[in-house]
Amino acid sequence: MEEIISWLVPIIGVYASWFVSKRKPITSTKFLSSIGVSLLMMVVFIVASSLANTVCIDTFDLCSSHGDRNIGYWFNSFFLLPVYLIAALIGESQRA
Repeated sequence: MEEIISWLVPIIGVYASWFVSKRKPITSTKFLSSIGVSLLMMVVFIVASSLANTVCIDTFDLCSSHGDRNIGYWFNSFFLLPVYLIAALIGESQRA
């Protein structure tokens, strides 16, 4: 169950990057704006992954604690940063 949660939350971030970039007001160049959105999504979904893992362990007992190795679940959001950037650039290009 840990693997599902550790990938599901960051993958939702890909859609969120696209959606936020498509809806936000224009503030600067598209590329710089997309970098900002993708960095923000990375941080938000690192926190979301952390919370999801804690709830899975403490509340639902579906995941097991691995001590200090629990930190590994948030790396997926970090590794998906280039994908967040691509999704944000696509969102920027689809703006009306």
